[in-house]
Amino acid sequence: MFLIYLIEFTSGFILDILIGYCPWDYKKSTSLTFFGYIRLDYFPAWFVVGLIFERYHDFLDNKIMIK
Repeated sequence: MFLIYLIEFTSGFILDILIGYCPWDYKKSTSLTFFGYIRLDYFPAWFVVGLIFERYHDFLDNKIMIK
C-alpha cells in the first residue's frame, strides 16, 4: 500500500514538474491530500488493492516456478 502511494506521489510530482500540472490534482476535491498528489482517505481502498496484488503475486509465483 505504501508502495502504491509512493508511486502515485512520485509520478504526480514528476508530471507536475514536466508538464506543469498533475492530471489527478486532489487539492480541489478534498482536504485530505498530501500536496494534492495522493488522497489519504483512499488508504483503505489502496490497502485492499495491495492485498489483492500480493495474492496475485503469490499465485503467479506458484504457477511460474523459475529455478
